[in-house]
Amino acid sequence: MFVLFLVVVSLSLAICGESVAQEYGTPVRVGLMNDSRLKEVSGMIPVTGTPEHLWVHNDSDNSNHIFAIRHTGQVIADVTVSGSSNEDWEDIAIGPGPVPGRKYLYIADTGNNNKDRTDLAIWRFPEPELPNLNAGQRITSEPAERIPFRYPDSNHNCEAMIVHPETGSIYLMTKTSGTASVYRMPFNDPGPTQTLVRLGNFLASGEVTAADLSEDATRLIVRSFPAVQLYVRDEDEPFESIFSKTRRFLPNANSSEPKSEGICWGLDDRSYYTCEEVAPAPIHLTSERVPQPHCLVDDEILDSVTFRRGDVFGPDGRVDMRDAMRMFEQLARAEVLACSDAYDIDDDGRVDLDDVSELLEGLATNRLPPAPNTRDGIDLTDDSLGCGYRFGDTILEVDAVWRYYASTFPPPANWHQPEGNVGFWSTGSNGIGRGSDELGTIVEGLGISGSRLVARTEFEIDRPGDHEILILQIDYNDAFVAYINGFEVGRRNIGTSGYSISASQLATRTHSGGELEDVVLCAESLVEGTNVIAIDLRGRRSSDSSLWFRAQLRSGEVLPRPRQPVLDTVPEARLRFEFDRGPFIGSTGVLSVVCDADASFAAGAVMVDTDPRYLRIDSVSVGDGLRPGTMFHGGVATSTGYATGVFVGPMTGSGPRPVTPDDGIELAKLHYTIPTTLPRSTTIRFFSRTFRVRLQTHLVSPNGSLIELSVPSESVQITEQTGPTIDEIQFDRGEPGSEFLIVAQGLEDEGMTVTVCNSEAEFERLEETTLSVIAPPCRTEGWASVELCTSTGCVTVEEGFFYERASDVWARGDANADFRLDISDGVAMLNELFVGVDTNPTCREALDVNNDTQFDVSDPVFLLRFLFQQSVALEPPFSGSPALCP
Repeated sequence: MFVLFLVVVSLSLAICGESVAQEYGTPVRVGLMNDSRLKEVSGMIPVTGTPEHLWVHNDSDNSNHIFAIRHTGQVIADVTVSGSSNEDWEDIAIGPGPVPGRKYLYIADTGNNNKDRTDLAIWRFPEPELPNLNAGQRITSEPAERIPFRYPDSNHNCEAMIVHPETGSIYLMTKTSGTASVYRMPFNDPGPTQTLVRLGNFLASGEVTAADLSEDATRLIVRSFPAVQLYVRDEDEPFESIFSKTRRFLPNANSSEPKSEGICWGLDDRSYYTCEEVAPAPIHLTSERVPQPHCLVDDEILDSVTFRRGDVFGPDGRVDMRDAMRMFEQLARAEVLACSDAYDIDDDGRVDLDDVSELLEGLATNRLPPAPNTRDGIDLTDDSLGCGYRFGDTILEVDAVWRYYASTFPPPANWHQPEGNVGFWSTGSNGIGRGSDELGTIVEGLGISGSRLVARTEFEIDRPGDHEILILQIDYNDAFVAYINGFEVGRRNIGTSGYSISASQLATRTHSGGELEDVVLCAESLVEGTNVIAIDLRGRRSSDSSLWFRAQLRSGEVLPRPRQPVLDTVPEARLRFEFDRGPFIGSTGVLSVVCDADASFAAGAVMVDTDPRYLRIDSVSVGDGLRPGTMFHGGVATSTGYATGVFVGPMTGSGPRPVTPDDGIELAKLHYTIPTTLPRSTTIRFFSRTFRVRLQTHLVSPNGSLIELSVPSESVQITEQTGPTIDEIQFDRGEPGSEFLIVAQGLEDEGMTVTVCNSEAEFERLEETTLSVIAPPCRTEGWASVELCTSTGCVTVEEGFFYERASDVWARGDANADFRLDISDGVAMLNELFVGVDTNPTCREALDVNNDTQFDVSDPVFLLRFLFQQSVALEPPFSGSPALCP
């Protein structure tokens, strides 16, 4: 009862009054501080006027130096802060000082872990000027001034400081396991020791370790264990009201920065950097999703000019049995295909019966044909999409001359605008970049961490209104955003259309290229006369040397959608299916029939009758029928939750004729794959048919087993199975930390989890059906289970990954040694304390959650506060980066 009460209270505190900021993207690792001089970085602030460069400093027991670094982690300058000493430097800020118009750096010498320091101070000195941005510089700052202070109540540990950008007022936030306090320094000048003014409590999750204030003083960002929080005030409100504003949680790097000590806004005051106190320390950049001018092809045009492979009946946006029947019909009659790419299921450049078989097999196994898909921006193939349009004039040739810029430094902010200053850029043609054999302009230097490639060129338009659509034919690696006259008009594999991407953002998937891909663009951005098209290229990794594109631009005209003829159907026979608990069965399947009789055959699709308890077989003649010695591949249509199928019967001169058992012909082997749609078992009973046909029925149950019904009046019980399916696990052997692949169906963009050896694993989605998984630690060698979960359910492979070595590791709080922290650990600890059930952890040290060298009731309480209130922080080793068991 005690545990339940604590959990309910904790959840209430965690949820009440807090909202999550959705306008920020995922943190991107942009650098790594692996210089031996950067041992314990605890403060960071951007270098004035120099994008993607930061001032950083070390924590206690280090020298009185600050460092200018690129955001990739490389040290540019080592600066000795003249006249200062480093007792325990915790944070750095920038603001005004004694000389108007100059920027000053403030360093908080405020670390006080034992709460016994009497020499607390702030160091202030003019921001050093960097002679250049080359590495290896050594600089001495102007003399620093010391501003000593004391607290008005008791001694505190403080690791977060901000300076008001106009008044120069200094604010300090304490580091406590409970509610933090905010103090203001009365004066920001050297002199006698000042007594701070306490402003009150400050609502922050966890122990505050860093903070930064935007240039307009309206946005305060705070780093703590384990969160990033944002506080925003209106410009007309008093500044100090910002400390009482409702916090919003922003994305953070989580386990990639388990001991984060640094945070600051970028020069744009919209993106923010974070780093941690270990060596080597990663640097992460999180960018705000800022809307930008864009124009996209409207849905009506897009539906006309794009296609989905296999969607040939209608098209209606779905791929089902009607498409397979339509393909077979048109092939048999040698009709002209309206969109050959949509029919080319196996993507071999021709349309034939192999494509029909591929589509039927895909329907039977619930593996739909591969992309292209139906929306611009998610087409992951290199195919030409010329199905609903035809090309007009070539506006920009593939060998046109482009101006391009390749550097680790960002291009001018208006580089993609018509007025952009690009006169100093290089020129090239017929493919620009590095990593492809078909490039005419090889760009050296790509592959250096943080390198970018952008390009632009001009083209002329006489009458913009004559162009209904534009078609960008582009070959690229790995992602791009295209602009025309400053408007975004298309992108692949990066971000969300209509939102700007940060300078360091990477491609979300690998795209190797190889041929020109058609990307349909809107034409609303065109103007009469000179137009500018610009391309921003991104790689899959920050040090990607394969970064290139070649492109041409053509006009296009949308064609009217061809009218598909309606198939005439003739009722022929009935099968009766009865369901124990209502008709909530949907079915798919495949039928293969070899004609071994003297007569020809007719094929037909089974449809749902007006009476939902019955099925109607609609006969459709296919040319002269199925002649002796030939094979027919049919399929099973899916229709509104009722079981469906395919019927094949002999033909007479006047059409299909009845069949009796005396014919001695096995006409069909009909396979159903039947998923239930309710969480319970269902019984299907097969009853009499209008006439007797030698038909052997096969049911594939949700667990994959094949059930044969030689007598159709038998019944079968099927138990529901929902969720994804795992087709294959590749590279399924290795040590903890090894990478392996899961090939699966039913994957989702968000909310998926992968559990290996009872521990949640890190993973990345590579393709539509492929996940790259990092094997987490495991206490035993040998085979371990792999579980994949989506919003629809879970699937488990018992022998999914073979551990060649066990992991003798532990994480603080992991009482049941399952390599994850949750409420079960708190329950296990309470059971040992009060019931006497041994938790049997990997290490007894894991039970000492609050790190006070003993195991008692305070430890499960501490863990529950961490899990549900986020008001306390755990000491290492952490769940995301376990240490060796002592």
